[in-house]
Amino acid sequence: MVACAGARGNDIRQQLGVSFDGRSFDDRFLICDIRTDLPGWANERRFYFDPPWNPGRQVLIHPCPDSTFRIDWQVPADYDERSEVDAGARDARIRAIIGERPYDVVWSSVYRFHSRIVDRMRVGRVLLAGDLAHLVSPFGARGLNSGVQDAENAAWKLAFVLHGWAGDELLDSYHTERHAAARENLEVTTATMRFLVPGTETEHRRRLSTLESAGSSPDARAAVDSGRLAEPYWYVDSPLTTPDPSRPFVGRPPRGAVPTAGPGILVSDAPISVAGQRIQLRRVARDGFLLLAADGVDREAVQAAARQATPAPVRLLSLADIDETGALRQALGARPGELWVVRPDAHIAAVLADPRAESVTSALRRVLRPSEEPGRHASPPPYVPTSAMGGEA
Repeated sequence: MVACAGARGNDIRQQLGVSFDGRSFDDRFLICDIRTDLPGWANERRFYFDPPWNPGRQVLIHPCPDSTFRIDWQVPADYDERSEVDAGARDARIRAIIGERPYDVVWSSVYRFHSRIVDRMRVGRVLLAGDLAHLVSPFGARGLNSGVQDAENAAWKLAFVLHGWAGDELLDSYHTERHAAARENLEVTTATMRFLVPGTETEHRRRLSTLESAGSSPDARAAVDSGRLAEPYWYVDSPLTTPDPSRPFVGRPPRGAVPTAGPGILVSDAPISVAGQRIQLRRVARDGFLLLAADGVDREAVQAAARQATPAPVRLLSLADIDETGALRQALGARPGELWVVRPDAHIAAVLADPRAESVTSALRRVLRPSEEPGRHASPPPYVPTSAMGGEA
């Protein structure tokens, strides 16, 4: 079972016996989508810190399609939208920003931020996903995107186990990988929250100093934390990933950048040509393992080793055959003689500089049975209270 009952799935969490530690922020946020004509506002987001028309709090304005703008006000914990609408105060809020031009309210809501995560994302035969497993502040759309990535991670692993291509322990790696991704999202969004909504006098002073310097200092401008857009998590430390000393992961890249291609990284979605059809690479990395062979790889030997290693589907493609423009080889930084092993969720599992039979077999088996690789041990099965599962776990 994949449990994705959402943020309010407390009964499910309690039945599974998982904690949901973290914090919920007191201040609320009023969000209004309005349709109006704002010349020159359609191409950038606007952040106001402590504006005179929302003193002591922030306002964010996001342009949306069809002349729609999303306005996000930080409001006090006791804010009552209905009372404000009835008194005409919400209209005054909007007009303080857009002036006397006509507008329509498309949608509005009041919400507050949460930063919470369960202690386990696998409990016996249940995988927890999405907002049931983790809640983050909505900066950079990390909540929605991480839920999609949970599903993508769970899907291929469930398929492999149900087809008998991998043992049950592969499902343990769902927790290992996606829990680490959730912690990453919590860290990033919490840092943004501390900048947008300072909780201490020190944080207030730091933000004020950064904003005052941003007009003239590029370094200060880069330190203005308005939210880091969602990114695929990098499974560089996963037990399923075979490290490549020649491609070390140097840490989280700057905002707007992607990490250098290598083990654990989502493969570039470059355009390729397969059987005369133009297609994006990730479209073919879905039905099993995808092996990408650079020049000089003995493909027959690789294919034989792959068949010996796993009964799962394996597709072997030559970079020279599919990469007519060279865009993929450039994105990968592929070197002659290398074999790139790509998982069904399009993350790179291994880059083999010398793809002999034993190294190919080892890389594939590491994905399917990581505890059998040297130096790795199977983790104990997660504890499941029998009362929660209605019988034996």
